[in-house]
Amino acid sequence: MKSVVSINCAIPTAEKSLAYFSGESLSDYDIAIFSPALPYLSRIQFDGGGSCLAIESTARLNGALSHWRSEFQTALKAGKTLFVAMDDLEEDSGTSGSSFEKNRRMYSTFRVNNYPSGSR
Repeated sequence: MKSVVSINCAIPTAEKSLAYFSGESLSDYDIAIFSPALPYLSRIQFDGGGSCLAIESTARLNGALSHWRSEFQTALKAGKTLFVAMDDLEEDSGTSGSSFEKNRRMYSTFRVNNYPSGSR
């Protein structure tokens, strides 16, 4: 019987469910089912309205995206089966750093989404 794992979603027939930030390998499973929905992460609120992911949250998200991209490539090369649930596109702003200018904290931001292309 094939071993099935779900990532970032609950599938009743999967033998194990992995969290988005688990960092676990897919090597022990034949079939993986992945939900690309972005998990909730801490945010920075702007004085003028709006927000972005906190610096630590952005780094954590980028690490998870890189990890799963690598795991999926390895799993597919090994002949494993991968299903990706087609969730809605989610776009957000990530933060790469901040500076202090004219008595205000300024943040360097960039766009992130749950269907990234390529690598950073």
